[in-house]
Amino acid sequence: MQNTSNERTVPPSRGTPRRPARPQPSQGKLEGYVPDLLREFLRKEVRPGICPNCDLTANEILEVLGAYCERHGWRWPSIVLTRRYLSQIVMEVYGVAESHSVKRDGKNCRGYRGVEWRPCGDSEGTAPVPEEATVVPEVEC
Repeated sequence: MQNTSNERTVPPSRGTPRRPARPQPSQGKLEGYVPDLLREFLRKEVRPGICPNCDLTANEILEVLGAYCERHGWRWPSIVLTRRYLSQIVMEVYGVAESHSVKRDGKNCRGYRGVEWRPCGDSEGTAPVPEEATVVPEVEC
């Protein structure tokens, strides 16, 4: 008997399929998925800085975002789309504009002033802080 419908037959998968905690977007829906993912991540893992000298680089945020997605079993979104939306979403959530002069290792980096990681004990914060971000210079508030 031949399949007369236009539907493709999908062979059964081998092993136990891993079910994601969040629906994964199709390739055409990435445009909407990335901003939503960034909003959720930033609200849960970043907070307004306690002191005026707190800052995060874009690379630090993206590194922790990757670990956050992995921990939740979500697909890592396109880095190009993520970078494109990051400054827009940080501005929307925290009212902080991107700076090109956040200092790391004596060099200027792209990043955001006035925001910091939520502490692990915080009711929201659970993101693993990247190694270079754990060395925070002594700052007087």
